[in-house]
Amino acid sequence: MLGIHVLFVRPALAHSGDLHWQGNEWSLRGTPVGSVIEKVASRDYTYLLLVLALVGHLEWFLYAAAAGSWLFAGGLVVYALCRRRRSAPRPAPAPVGGGGGVSASRRWAGRGPSWLEAAFLLVGLAVLGVTLWRIGVAGLLHDLSTIGWGLLPILLVESVNVVLNTCGWALAFPAGERSVGPWRLLTLRLAGDGVNYLTPSATVGGELIRIRLLERYEEPSLAWASVGAAKVGQAVGQAVFVCLGLGLVLPSLIGASPWAGILAGAAGAIALSWGFVWLIGRGFWRTIAGVARRLALGRFLPTAWAESGPEIDAMLSRLGAGRTVAVLGCFVGGWVVGAVEIAVILYWLGTPVDWWVALAVETGSVIIDGILFVVPAKVGTQEGGKVLLFSTLGLDPARGLTVGVVRRIRELAYAGLGLGVLAWLTGREAALKSSPRAGLALGPRSRSHV
Repeated sequence: MLGIHVLFVRPALAHSGDLHWQGNEWSLRGTPVGSVIEKVASRDYTYLLLVLALVGHLEWFLYAAAAGSWLFAGGLVVYALCRRRRSAPRPAPAPVGGGGGVSASRRWAGRGPSWLEAAFLLVGLAVLGVTLWRIGVAGLLHDLSTIGWGLLPILLVESVNVVLNTCGWALAFPAGERSVGPWRLLTLRLAGDGVNYLTPSATVGGELIRIRLLERYEEPSLAWASVGAAKVGQAVGQAVFVCLGLGLVLPSLIGASPWAGILAGAAGAIALSWGFVWLIGRGFWRTIAGVARRLALGRFLPTAWAESGPEIDAMLSRLGAGRTVAVLGCFVGGWVVGAVEIAVILYWLGTPVDWWVALAVETGSVIIDGILFVVPAKVGTQEGGKVLLFSTLGLDPARGLTVGVVRRIRELAYAGLGLGVLAWLTGREAALKSSPRAGLALGPRSRSHV
């Protein structure tokens, strides 16, 4: 997965914003190395699974995958850095005509991997290696075999989170002003999530991808307004979840009064919710411009925002307080699903826990992931963070490693699904553009009343 992103997805977005980019001197397409990688990344390994099953040693595949995937990722990092050193700097891509969202998303995607990103990735790999060495692989493999087919319902739990986040995004459109259908909105959500998971962009790169894809169906100002409101709503929903989670579990850990924690958590959640409703009603541009003027930083604001900013604010003002609260509620519900997933994983491991333990693990995980967002794909921080949380809560650290690995499998599955959807969407766009009915196919449809 990481290899596909480094060698194909990111260069494709950097040069044309299209995953079907045919490449130039920076591409591996058509080279022996590229052919080998395409073979390795295809489904040909299923034949190996069949052979190992016939000889009765299917566990050999797990051993090879556990070690080989991270060695492969580390090798790709070294290869990319060596190639970057030997090659001349690439010129910045020319701005693409059209809406501001398209050019902005392509400029973001055009940022090449930096030494800082590679350093964080290597640190994450080191943390993962130390965690595996200290905890051991034997217990992990035993736990994974215990879960077995239980991995399927664990993966399905995340679908509830995806649906809730998509509903939150759908509600971020003013009533009756959304042209794109719910299923297409779901595909755009998956595509953006795939990019966010594999890029250390503070989950912003995927939002720009969503804007670019959404501008095929909606006005640019509406696309930016809905994605912006959904992104801020998801971030505020995360903070609300953390406040409520800490308010419920922290008193039990430090011996404080439960009611004091509940009241403090509820107060923080209400304050954050009110702030979100106020921000949407006031408008992003008006707020940013007002703060910039008070700090004498107005000259640093892009001049293009002076035209598009008020349009976005006008779109946001039509949401209304009730719809804004519903947006936030959907995203808070999405964060709660993470705690349910922790409980389901531990249930299949044969060690069911109380709801507050699952909530404590998920709250701590959200905090750790938010602090260490700069690590690509949360390599090492996912597994190491779970081990730390389980040790702190007096649980078996080995089970923390298993929970981290199972969640890694789930995240990779959904990231792969998202990148597959992104490839399909960009391929469909290329096909429609070459069709004489392209303008009709990509034009806005009837407005939705949801």
